[in-house]
Amino acid sequence: MNALQHIRNAPLLRVFLLLAIALGVAGITGVGAGGPIEAQEQDSASAPSITTVEIVSSTEQTKLDHFYCYKNGFRFNEWESGYYAIGDTIQVAVTFNNPVVVSGSPTLAIAFGPGPSAIRNAQYQSTDGNQVIFAYTVQENDEDEDGIQIPSGTISLGEDDFIQNDDGVDATLSHPALSAQTEHKVDGVRPTVKEARVMASTQSYPFEPHTLYAKGDMILVKIKFSEPVAHHDDHPPQVALNFDGDEKMATNGCSQTGYYDYVVQEGDFDQNGVSLPQDALTIPSEGYIKDMVGNDAVITHKAQTPGSQFKVDARDPAFKRARTNADGSKVVVVFDENLWVTKGLRYKKNVEGKKIADYIQEAMVIEVDGERAVATGASQSKTNVSIVLQEPIQAGQRVQVSYVNKFKDDPRIIGIIADYYENPLREFSGYDVSNNVTQEPRSPKQKPQSDPTDKPTNLAATTANGQVNLSWTPSNDESYTGQQVRRRIVGKPGWVVLSTLEVDQTQYVDTTGVVDTKYIYRVKAVNDAGQGKQSKPVTIQVE
Repeated sequence: MNALQHIRNAPLLRVFLLLAIALGVAGITGVGAGGPIEAQEQDSASAPSITTVEIVSSTEQTKLDHFYCYKNGFRFNEWESGYYAIGDTIQVAVTFNNPVVVSGSPTLAIAFGPGPSAIRNAQYQSTDGNQVIFAYTVQENDEDEDGIQIPSGTISLGEDDFIQNDDGVDATLSHPALSAQTEHKVDGVRPTVKEARVMASTQSYPFEPHTLYAKGDMILVKIKFSEPVAHHDDHPPQVALNFDGDEKMATNGCSQTGYYDYVVQEGDFDQNGVSLPQDALTIPSEGYIKDMVGNDAVITHKAQTPGSQFKVDARDPAFKRARTNADGSKVVVVFDENLWVTKGLRYKKNVEGKKIADYIQEAMVIEVDGERAVATGASQSKTNVSIVLQEPIQAGQRVQVSYVNKFKDDPRIIGIIADYYENPLREFSGYDVSNNVTQEPRSPKQKPQSDPTDKPTNLAATTANGQVNLSWTPSNDESYTGQQVRRRIVGKPGWVVLSTLEVDQTQYVDTTGVVDTKYIYRVKAVNDAGQGKQSKPVTIQVE
């Protein structure tokens, strides 16, 4: 028996040997009082941890494939960079030291400034190895001019969410704060209209001493936004102006940001003043109005009615009627508005040493029974042009008037007869003249026959559709031979004889009135000499 066998056979020694072997195994496997602490430390050491947090999305805007209008007519071909606009996505990458698995919908807090109200939650988007991406879409009114911040340790997990490694060990989510990123600012505030108005008439071109607009004058509309804006050069926005119910479009021509212009065209008219309707700013389907980071503008605005200083008249005067006087010595041509001598014709007369009457006398052609009558004089007063004739017109002769404008193609003169806005009268020919010469014209010094002692009574008037309906009770005096219906404009002198009626006629319809004009009417009982008494007047507004 050798020495080892002797030891194995000894009971006491066998016990000590088994105890030593057991303690050695325990030291290797970690079983014992110190074992759980060491295992716990080993698991913690293998938990994924965050190494970096950074913003990985870009604020560089894609360059446009066209130019757009901006400040003072300059043009650029790219938007302002460094900003996220409404609808842009902010992406934040959280990098771990080892690959991770994400389940559920964790969130990461980002800050658009100080205070709880500036906190937004970026949602989990994707995982790529050890990098986790969180994303937030910019909403309207989000704003951060200093740059996005990431507060420290702001990843939040829902009840069933986790971020672990492949062995199921939860990641450590603490991380330091990310200070303001000046290249990642946020502008989610849409530009709004601060001012919308028709500019004062002194801003129009060409400048005139009056405050009224004629053909060729420019009407400006100012649309000012809360911040600089851009629009498409080929599809600019427009502003609708109201011209007595007609819509005229003013356009931004890129000559000056915020100003829209409309040049008055021939035929334009507004007797009360151009107005700017509510929300008159419109954008074509292929156009836009955006701020410099790409937010679409809010284009609603209030209406404006600036008043009578914005009256527009680009209509030429219209022939209304023509008549002879009682003795046939002249023809009076009446137009629908006051007449004016153009600046060009006033200059022309000085150069040629002529009078304005000379040009009118040449332009207004009077024909009697088809033959041109010789004119010896002419005059213009308010709405009337009078032509004095060498040979008086006789009763029963057919009289016509024509107008010839020999300066119609000369832009320096425009015309011989025009309105206050220098809209020239258009040429016309063959308009009939009412021949008011009686069969036996009396001498101016002839005493009239005795006037009728009675007069028409109960004169009444109604109006509808631009005409006036008159009715009255005729005179009972048998000495008169007819009734004259007379009219004048309120506030203006001069009665106009509309018609001479039969002695027993009690009604008359005036269709020659101008809508929205107030007239005074009278019916006069007359004898063969045109003398008699007239009814009490009646005043009515034509509608």
